[in-house]
Amino acid sequence: MRLDEYGIALKHLETARKLAMEIGLDDEHPQVIEIKAQITSITEQTLTSSISKHEIDK
Repeated sequence: MRLDEYGIALKHLETARKLAMEIGLDDEHPQVIEIKAQITSITEQTLTSSISKHEIDK
């Protein structure tokens, strides 16, 4: 996945997390936990990709 695709995915997941909270799901609800896990995973992948690209550009 390209970095811009990661950004789009993160925006959608953040929107899903906010909507889940608005309808009354708390941080411990399984769906909210899964959304947060996906956000963390994509964030880590983005950082890894950025670091790798930076290392290649050196």
